[in-house]
Parts: sequence; structure tokens; C-alpha cells
Amino acid sequence: MSDDYLRLRGVSKTFGTPTGPLPVLDGIDTTIGRGEFIAVIGPSGCGKSTLFNVLTGLAAPDGGGRVELAGADISGTVGHCAYMPQRDLLMPWRTILDNTVLGLDVQGVPRTDARRRAAALFAQFGLDGFENAYPAELSGGMRQRAALLRTVVQDKEIVALDEPFGALDSLTRTDLQAWLQGVWQQHDWTVLMITHDIREAIYLADRVLVLSPRPARIVRDLAVPLPRPRDLGLLTAPEFVALEAQLLELLHTPAPGGLG
Repeated sequence: MSDDYLRLRGVSKTFGTPTGPLPVLDGIDTTIGRGEFIAVIGPSGCGKSTLFNVLTGLAAPDGGGRVELAGADISGTVGHCAYMPQRDLLMPWRTILDNTVLGLDVQGVPRTDARRRAAALFAQFGLDGFENAYPAELSGGMRQRAALLRTVVQDKEIVALDEPFGALDSLTRTDLQAWLQGVWQQHDWTVLMITHDIREAIYLADRVLVLSPRPARIVRDLAVPLPRPRDLGLLTAPEFVALEAQLLELLHTPAPGGLG
């Protein structure tokens, strides 16, 4: 794992509004190693999705802020990161296989090659036999797996997930958390995931970045030194509960010491 694989240096972002400037990000600095799983948590509206827009190149940081990948400045450029937004955004008129190749279509990959690459992942993503089904025929969990397949088949080393399981019921969410951990361990992905679920963050991540209210800054970079693979029994282990207590205390500590 390279300690300087992905760097955010002084990343700030302010938007103009009818009532004046709206600062959203305030000097975000962090370093992410190749292959790390990073969870990002913070209060609603603090700027998490804006941070991901900057990370993926959909928005450029203000001033001298930089996003660096393996030492190169990639600020404001796209193509280095696969991004899965909160909703699955599957097109209802396309089959699941045809939905999963959308990103490859945009990149200009020949349709036959794109379909072959996507189809090869269907069994691993629990979708074998559903290539010709339509989104309305799938459960919520299967739709999310299809959306993630569409994201990772683009073969990017960095995967950004914006609350991928937020709309799912508790049981389905727990199943997909375990599943995501398994497929991440089989691939050499560097994952950044936004979540509002503290347990999800601890269960999946190597580190948890805690953001302040807007304008967001990192107020805690918490290492999660729990062994892998992690099973659901770990959620009640003393070391897991201790990490959860730390994050809960931080999230409910009044400013300036925390987030409240």
C-alpha cells in the first residue's frame, strides 16, 4: 500500500448563490493509500457529495487546492475514478446487461467487448441468470449490485460510492455490506464511501474521515484496526463498540471541538 497514492491538498470549494458566496469545503487535506477502504461521515449538508465531485473531477477545487494521483495533479479532470451516486439510476427500458455497459459505451468500448467484460462479472456480483432481466424485475439489493457492477466494470482503480446502501432495508443493507467487503478484497480497488451509518463505516473501512458541518473540514481521521475478513459478529465485539462510541461522541460534541 502506497501512503501517497491519492492526496487532497487544501481542497476548498465555494459556490455563488443569490444571497452571496456559500463556502462548502474548507481546506480538506488527506492522504489515501492504494487499496485502502475509506469511509466519509459527517452531518447532512456538510459537503460530502461536493467533496466527491471534486475527487472525481466533476468540480475543480478553488484557488490552490489540488487533487493528486500518484504525484500527478488531476484536479478538475475526469476518467481516473468510477463514481456510483446514491440512486442506482438504472434505465428501465434496458436489460441489466445493457445497463451495466453504459459507462463502457460512453468510453467508446465496442459493444461486443463491453458486454463480454460485464457478463464475466455477473456471477461474482450475484446476478448470474439476470443478464436479460429488466430493472423492475430485480429486488433493491440486486439493483444496487447491478449499479456497482456498472461502476467497477470501467476498470478504474479508485471507486467512489455515495451512500450506496442508504435506501435499502436493514436486512438487505447488512447482506450487501458483507458482500461489498468480499468483492473489495478480491479486487485492487481504492474505495471511498460516503455513509451516514457509523456501524457501516466501522465495519467496512480501514479509516473513517469525519467531516465538520459546512464548510467541511476533517475533524478526525480514525483508524479502524480490526482484523479482516470481518463478520457480523464483530459488531458486538468490545473493540468495535469502543470505536462506535468514539464516533458517536465526536458527532454529538458541540463546535468547535466537534460537529454539533
